[in-house]
Amino acid sequence: MRIFITSLIIVSSFLTVQSQSKRDCYERLSNLAKLKLNQGKSDTALIIYKEAFSLIPEESKNKFHYFSFAQYFLANDIIDSSACYLEKALRSGYDSSYILKNEKFTSIVESSYWENIKNIKPTLDNFNWKYYNTIIEMVGVDQAIRDENRLRNWANDSIYHLVDSINLYTLKRLISKYGLPSVSSQGFHFNEIMILLMHASMYSEVMFDEVLKILYKANEEYLIDKGFIAIFIDRRLIWHNKEKQMIGTWNYSKVFNSINDLKVVDSLRFTFNLLNLHDYSKLTNLELPQNYVKSDYPSGYFCK
Repeated sequence: MRIFITSLIIVSSFLTVQSQSKRDCYERLSNLAKLKLNQGKSDTALIIYKEAFSLIPEESKNKFHYFSFAQYFLANDIIDSSACYLEKALRSGYDSSYILKNEKFTSIVESSYWENIKNIKPTLDNFNWKYYNTIIEMVGVDQAIRDENRLRNWANDSIYHLVDSINLYTLKRLISKYGLPSVSSQGFHFNEIMILLMHASMYSEVMFDEVLKILYKANEEYLIDKGFIAIFIDRRLIWHNKEKQMIGTWNYSKVFNSINDLKVVDSLRFTFNLLNLHDYSKLTNLELPQNYVKSDYPSGYFCK
């Protein structure tokens, strides 16, 4: 684990700009758009996210991409375009109940546009029910042994390890057979297996490496951002290794959990296409750690 992180520090300055792909540019621009929106610069945020969205291959666009675009249009009171991308999100499997619960979308829900799209359901022609049902069963077992109210009193680490090991082994077999879960190919999103991967990442280095391989493959296919991989790394450092986090992505409440080296944290964050800690703290209202040394973004980081 420490070798892995060290290698990231060594190559980050090169990889950050020199080998950036359209996927990297999408993630960086998407994060920048969130920052601008948080700063009240909704028009700039929309322009930035339009550019980010254009970098996603058509076959890789999913409900979360469409929903994000709808949010940026809505922030600029462009109701018709926002409704258009909400429709795309719904057709891709986005749950309409979340839209109804979100006060920001009241203007759309109360408009004539909503009447035309509210009952849209995703097409299930390509839905791999066998794959999906197997994953749901695995998640059910995963949650059952961690349920405080029923089974926590007899479950112990060895049982968790056994179930998580079996789940990871089964996941690898399913992925080998069907590919990674995605709406375009399987009818359901990669997020369905995230909790299984999160729990499987808490054991041996071998298991963690297997989880990382799956995550990096998912990133290549635009199913997750690299920032999610950073979360897995920091979480493991804190919970499994009992060490400080290194990238600043696993935090509680209003403060950052302890970070190993505040002088290089931004360099590591850039490796995962993230905002520097200074801007991220503004976005999340987390208090910056003392002795943090801010790093400016490398030239060309936001693909300009």
